Parts: sequence; C-alpha cells; structure tokens
Amino acid sequence: MSFDVIIPYGSKSPNDLFTSSPIEVQLWQEMTMLRHISGENEISGKIITAPWIDQAKIYFLDAFKSNWRSAGLLYYYSFLNIAKSYIVINRAVTGKLLKSASIYYGLTTNPQKMTRIADYEIDIHPPKSNTRKNIFACFYENLMDEKWPFSKNIRIKLSDILPYCFDISHEILNFYQIENGIYEIISLFRREDKNIWYDILVHKNHFKTILNYLTNDLGLSAHLSNVSPKDDQDWKLAFNILPGAMLDHKLIRINEVSIAGKFENFEYTNFVKTLNEKFKGYILPRADYNNNNRFYWYFIPKIELNKVFIKWHPILSNYLFSFALSNILRYHPHLFYHDSRDSFVAEAWCNQSAITTLRYFLMELSKQNIRIY
Repeated sequence: MSFDVIIPYGSKSPNDLFTSSPIEVQLWQEMTMLRHISGENEISGKIITAPWIDQAKIYFLDAFKSNWRSAGLLYYYSFLNIAKSYIVINRAVTGKLLKSASIYYGLTTNPQKMTRIADYEIDIHPPKSNTRKNIFACFYENLMDEKWPFSKNIRIKLSDILPYCFDISHEILNFYQIENGIYEIISLFRREDKNIWYDILVHKNHFKTILNYLTNDLGLSAHLSNVSPKDDQDWKLAFNILPGAMLDHKLIRINEVSIAGKFENFEYTNFVKTLNEKFKGYILPRADYNNNNRFYWYFIPKIELNKVFIKWHPILSNYLFSFALSNILRYHPHLFYHDSRDSFVAEAWCNQSAITTLRYFLMELSKQNIRIY
C-alpha cells in the first residue's frame, strides 16, 4: 500500500511565500505588487484599480493600529474597495462604471431594535437594480463562480452568516450558541495493488454531516471506513499524528476504484480531476500556514439564506460582519457598552478575522494564489 498527500484544490492551490516582515505589511506589499506584474500572472485592470487598492491599504493599516471601535468602520471601507477592484479585475464591471455614480454598495439596513449583535439585520440587493450595479452580490458571483439566486432584496441576520466567521467560532459558540459551520480536514490519496481511493479524516462529532454532504451534494461515492492497523500506520507516517489522536476521528473513504493495464495513468489522472471538480466551491486552503497545519484544509458546507442553500466563502461572512460593525458603531454604539458580550465579539473579530480576510483577498486577487506565512 502507498499514499500521497493530495488536496483537491484544483486551480486554487496556494503558492506559499515566506516573509520576515509584519504580516499586514507584507500582504499589502504583495497586493500592490500585482499592478507591476506582466506575463502569464498579469491581472486585468491593474492600473484602473490601483487607486482603490491604495485607498483600501490606507483604510486597513489605519484600522490595524486603531481602537476596534474605529477599526470596524475602516475595515469595511477597505474590504469594499478591494471588492470593487475584484469585480473590475474579473471584468464584471468596467473601469468607467467603477468611477461612475451607477455602482452601489448593494447592502442596506433599517433602524432596528435588538438586544445582541447576532440579531442585526442586513438587506442584500441583487447584482443589478435597474441600471445600477450592486457590489456585494456582484462580488459574490465572481468570487464563487455562481449566480446570485435572488432577484429581489433579501433580509438576513448576522446569526445566519456567523458560523463562517471561523476565527471567532469560540466566542460565538459561547455567547450565542452558534456552531462553527466550517470543518477542518486532512486527507490522503491511497493506493493498494490496482485499487485507488481518497480518504479524509474528520472529527467524530462532524462525520455524519460531512458524509451527508459528500454523498448528496457532491455526488461522491463515500462511506465510513474502519481504521485498520495499516491505515493507522500510514496516517501517522504522513502527518506525524500522535498516538491516540485518531481515536477522536472517523475515516471516510471516497470513490474507491480499480485501475489496470495501459489506461492506468489515464484513470489515475481522471480520478484526481473528478475530485477537483466535485470539491469546487466546497474546499478552501487555510489562510495561515505553518508546519503543524500545512496539510489541513477547510470543508465549506452551503449556507442557508432566505430558505435557499448556496455555496459560500468566509470572505463573504467577514465582509458582511464588517458592514454591520460599521453601521452599529455609527448608529447603535449602545450595543457596545463596556464589557458587553457584543463588544467582546466585535473586538475579537477586529483582532483576528480582518487579517484572515485580507489573506484570502490576496489569494483570490493573485493568479498565483499567494499565501503569506
């Protein structure tokens, strides 16, 4: 039996770069450098979008060194400018339209009463309203390569999107009883004689949910597998897993097939290609990287908005959270009285999630999928 560490990122496999500079400085250095790259890694609209990227940088770095009560507002305007640049780079919006008065945030709120930030309501507008473009839904379509499914405004609560703000999952679970919606996974490509398959190791508390997604949403042939002594040996050898650690996990086996003869290489390639296609929109690299987590990746289930399940990305949740934070800080600061749970969550988000969001923005904007560590 043999194994290989293959993660079905498809074209989204990260390109890891090491820096000795402060992470927030290096991320913006890489973001700014994109406008100077030519050749196969050149991005579209790099000159047109440069002023928006520069302004996003100013907002972000000012936020990074500010009190969180100011930072929340600045982070939103930073992400807004990056999102504007993203939809131009992806040619969903022209540079001319970007400079015009016909492009809107695509997010609105009404005066509201609530006792906790998780109940804060946001209206999301469709990608186009009459002759104007709405940034958020347009950004969604380009980021996810999926159509925004709603032709009219929908209203959501922060509690709908908080499960995907994984940096503050500990806080939202303890304060709002909202479970983390993103699952951390490690995986191995396995081979024995003429049989090949794909194994993923998941925590025992989550295996039923993930197995259901693999079979019903991704259309994969998957089943729970007992961990044999050989399985245990291979996983420990591949990932240096400590003795006993696998007791808290379950092994899910995916798409076991037989390959033989002169078509063996073709069948192997087709197997990996199928995994890449099936996992598209459901898989995400970790935003950070170190020797302890470098083989881990995130499985992203669909989110339910307005009774419709759609593919999702943590960038979108953090973008919406920053929008809500910017409004609450201006119009509902009473929610953030001293030592309240909401103020604790808001500060935690500013301290953790903002930098994660910037990491993912860089990965999405760069053709090389640059990940800094």
